[in-house]
Amino acid sequence: MSRQAVDERKVAEPTVVVSLHDVHLDSWRDYAPFVDELAERGVGRTSLLVVPHWRDRPMADDPEMIDWLRRLADAGHEIVLHGWRHRADPVRGGFLPRLVGGVYTAGEGEFYQLGYPEARRRLEAGRDELVAAGLPPAGFVAPAWLLSGLARRAVSDLGFPYTTYLHRFELLPEGPRHYAPSLVFSLRSAWRKRVSLTWIPLWAKLNARAALLRVAVHPIDLGDEAGRAAMLRLSAAAAARRRVRTYAELADELAAADAPGQSAA
Repeated sequence: MSRQAVDERKVAEPTVVVSLHDVHLDSWRDYAPFVDELAERGVGRTSLLVVPHWRDRPMADDPEMIDWLRRLADAGHEIVLHGWRHRADPVRGGFLPRLVGGVYTAGEGEFYQLGYPEARRRLEAGRDELVAAGLPPAGFVAPAWLLSGLARRAVSDLGFPYTTYLHRFELLPEGPRHYAPSLVFSLRSAWRKRVSLTWIPLWAKLNARAALLRVAVHPIDLGDEAGRAAMLRLSAAAAARRRVRTYAELADELAAADAPGQSAA
């Protein structure tokens, strides 16, 4: 079996992870009521991808945000380190790197081209800010899911048990990697919105038999009426057919199933 493919026997039951990306000083108040709306639709826990130093402002500047995150963590939600500043350095290379790092991510692929020392420095800085706030992170997900090979090594060396890519979930340090398609909108322009609202529900149907499914919400989705409604609808539909889990819960199950002599129940 390919290391890229999920072994269905290792997943006890079909799973959905609802992840809230870019939780930071300027977005958490918009996310707060959305978390309640998700709970009303059967999504009682999420993976909260927190940016601790958003636009060079430490999260300690907002004790209310920290209190809100602590309450959610106590209720079973998961804290995930999502970069440090969520802002990329100037992209190096030719047309393709610039297309990915500039257009696709709007300059937010912070770990896209980082070398090992700088990646490790930012990972440690972000982790330390979360720990100081009483919010130790359970894992790491790079902004825009863009992670250089050297940055991935830094993530692994610092002991993070997992990371994710656009359509993969990976246990660290050595895998395996599991197919885990993401339902994620791009609403930055009218044409992107039209494509997303048409394609993503179809993508969900095409992956109805996938063992692992992810719904990835971004702050821009919350400010768009159609996007917000679609995200709630997709999350509720997935929760009705799948077990809702956090990335950490999923990692624990898959790690146990991958252990020698072990198998999923």
